[in-house]
Amino acid sequence: MDKPKIKLSPEDSGKPKIRLSSELETGGGHTVRIRRRHDSPKNWLRELVKILAVLVIAAAVFYRYVLMPEARPTGNRAALSMCGWELSAWKSYQADRPRFNFHELADDQKRRVIIYGMNQDFLIRTNFLWSAATNREIVIVCQRRYDNVPTPAPWNLFHNTPAHAVGYSDGTTGLISPEEFDSLFVYGLTSVWSLATNADASFKIFKQ
Repeated sequence: MDKPKIKLSPEDSGKPKIRLSSELETGGGHTVRIRRRHDSPKNWLRELVKILAVLVIAAAVFYRYVLMPEARPTGNRAALSMCGWELSAWKSYQADRPRFNFHELADDQKRRVIIYGMNQDFLIRTNFLWSAATNREIVIVCQRRYDNVPTPAPWNLFHNTPAHAVGYSDGTTGLISPEEFDSLFVYGLTSVWSLATNADASFKIFKQ
């Protein structure tokens, strides 16, 4: 095959256009000319549109699963928030004491603990010592199992993680696995429903 030849052919505008061509002679005396042209601007534009489309889709996914907040927290997001609110309230009830004791609360405070706990089906520890993170213990646990934290998303293959929300004696919250939840009953946690039904005669969950 001959080496590529550079040929100049004038356009209607008078500007020269460079074409690369190769000539291949066949056995019958015929010559086959092969021309190679540079990519047209349309091809580059098409590739640019594809890249922009991918970037737009990636941005939409990031916004949907990372930046966009839920209109109303649900599942474990709501349960974790409720655990945090309850711990803050409990501390404020007996701020001058190192220990929380449900049975020493005022009746209105007891009602709040029970009614809010019923909303999330809480088990609570009625008597415990506030502690540091190094020796904390679980004092609130949601009996309902949810699987929306962490959020199922494309980067975790939409994997659901069943867990129970809990509150600790150092004032923090977290999640435990279903297996960890099953072992909690030996630690003396009490259902808020039983606190409502087994309270002493002088305490009424609903005011008359």
